[in-house]
Amino acid sequence: MMISNSSSSNNLRLYSNSSGNNNSNTSGGVMKLSLKILFVAVLCFIGGMQLDRGFIVQIYFDDNGSDETVIRSLDENENRSFKGNSPSALVENDVDANVAVADGVETTNGIQVVAEEEIKPNDVDAPVVSDDAETANAVDDGVETRSEIQVVVEEEENKPIGDLSKPPEKLVLLGERHGGTNWITDHLAACFGDRIQVTNQYSRFKHWFQEDSLPENSAVVVALFRDPLDWVEAMRFEPHHAHDHVNFPPNFNMTAGSLSDKWWHELGKRMTWKEFVTKPWMGQRGEKDKQILESGIGTENAVCIDGYKWANVAPCSQEDATFLKGLGEYKYEFKFDGSERGFNSILELRRDKVLNHLSVADFRGTRSFFSYRFEDLKIDGTVGLLKNIEKATNLTANCEPMYGMVRDKDGKIKLAKTVGLRRRLHPKIISKKRKLPEDYIRYMNQFVDWEVESKIGYFPRQIE
Repeated sequence: MMISNSSSSNNLRLYSNSSGNNNSNTSGGVMKLSLKILFVAVLCFIGGMQLDRGFIVQIYFDDNGSDETVIRSLDENENRSFKGNSPSALVENDVDANVAVADGVETTNGIQVVAEEEIKPNDVDAPVVSDDAETANAVDDGVETRSEIQVVVEEEENKPIGDLSKPPEKLVLLGERHGGTNWITDHLAACFGDRIQVTNQYSRFKHWFQEDSLPENSAVVVALFRDPLDWVEAMRFEPHHAHDHVNFPPNFNMTAGSLSDKWWHELGKRMTWKEFVTKPWMGQRGEKDKQILESGIGTENAVCIDGYKWANVAPCSQEDATFLKGLGEYKYEFKFDGSERGFNSILELRRDKVLNHLSVADFRGTRSFFSYRFEDLKIDGTVGLLKNIEKATNLTANCEPMYGMVRDKDGKIKLAKTVGLRRRLHPKIISKKRKLPEDYIRYMNQFVDWEVESKIGYFPRQIE
């Protein structure tokens, strides 16, 4: 799934969901439905001009042929109900998630209207368009007794690319440790690197908090994310830059360890998952940092690693960033608000990092922004990613896309290209590096910030 930031223009889409038996009023209902859709389309167009946000308009039909229209803002918990065209009392938010999408024709103002093909209230065979074949089915569970037509006004998904007369200067890949960024960076460099700078740095290295530091509209940015449960487990297994999240022996000398040829896991042991997720994410200052504090020069004048300010990282001094084989240099980011406070846990770090990387979409230096889930690129391949970058840069990829994995007709997992399958029309298999303990899954389901995770398409995991 590709997630991209929104612009202010709106699209009008018609959703149809039918259930129960409601054929008795079909002959007289079609004309009324057509008039109702025309009324709603005009209402949505006017509303879209007045409101810089999306909203949902629902039309309900009962067995007696009467109807009710509900307008619901996508950004506010407020529903307004109308009987016919007359305002009435507020109604509860009741939106059926299992809806089929009718084909639409896009007009010049960015609004979509329903196709000429008639869709009857109980037409469960209406045309379906979906990004996910597993959900692209009209549902008739035989429980509901009313038909429901939804007209949805949504903001466009892609940020306006802007004037392409001046090409972007950089193609930037951002993402946390263990997020698949090396794989995608190398792929993009092979595809576009001969004509545009492909880099893993915006204001600083790809893993870290970013700031708006680039020239205006100079960068096309790809942000990569990984499922929080798998990502935290990967960090526990190999906590890059987080030396304090390893169980070293008592009185372990980090400086002496940095001079050793041994790998970090030969010097210490991995924490249990409970130790790892509950230990504060907070670095310690070394001798050089202490000298800066004692010198009186002021921490505001200190030159810190990766262009950070003193209050946003520990250590500040490069000399205190002890290197361990397999973990890299010692470094912990603080809350990115100048408070010099660490995080209560890696889960807090995850929340703030996701929000920071998503905010790059609104930076002055960002020309176009695309957000992807690591799992989807592994499954779907990079065809869609390359097409988006081609459009944003006005360059053609000089490479073959990587193809995802699907099941063939015999249930075997194969590269989609080798069996000629349309990847998005077949069940998808998400690869998992290792089985996760049930108690870990329960803990993460309870304490991960799922409101933030939902912005990038992640939700609590069911226990198998």
